[in-house]
Amino acid sequence: MSLEAPLFPALGVVISGGHTFMVKMTGIGSYEPIGTTQDDAIGEAFDKVAAMLNLPYPGGPAIEQLAKKGNPSRFNFSPGRVKGRPWDFSFSGLKTSVLYAIKGANALKGAPLLISEEEKADVAAAFQETALNDIVTKSLKAAHACDARAIFCGGGVSNSTRLKELFTEKNTSKIPLFFPPAELTTDNGAMIAGLGYHIFLHKKQGDSYDLEPNSSRKSLLNSL
Repeated sequence: MSLEAPLFPALGVVISGGHTFMVKMTGIGSYEPIGTTQDDAIGEAFDKVAAMLNLPYPGGPAIEQLAKKGNPSRFNFSPGRVKGRPWDFSFSGLKTSVLYAIKGANALKGAPLLISEEEKADVAAAFQETALNDIVTKSLKAAHACDARAIFCGGGVSNSTRLKELFTEKNTSKIPLFFPPAELTTDNGAMIAGLGYHIFLHKKQGDSYDLEPNSSRKSLLNSL
């Protein structure tokens, strides 16, 4: 879907290797954080599970490719829940479940795999389905709670074909969904420049040259 005019209020969903959070957007530069990850970012979780399965980096594309051969119902994984914070994410428990499923209960990360190549595909499919369903389900519920007129996704994980399929399948209210072009999903420079352009148009002036960079997740959320 093309975007001719911003649809506000909207829900912003940032899903990458470094960040996983949702914000209510009421305009360009006007964001209210409503949910974040309590541990790993979604892309980081994919990378770590891929490493457990001896798959290449980055983990997202590798897991998605392997998952096409697997049965997501073969393993029963559950998404993380954060008490009192319905829009927050947690992937630590899910990663541990994967570790125990492929290497045995209480296994260390360096332990050998106890599953077959066929079962590796099943694990990849089950993990991917669990993690992405968590993102999609919470995003759609948060969008309704915020009376969002659109959902804007960004970050490397937004390039996942399965994520887009799940959003389409579960988006029964037909909230407009927007994803960046595949070639821009991992280009932080393009994202920053694009936002900077719109902020410049809004403020009619640029920032001073004495700005100090701070890329931490906490500082990012505090700046919104």
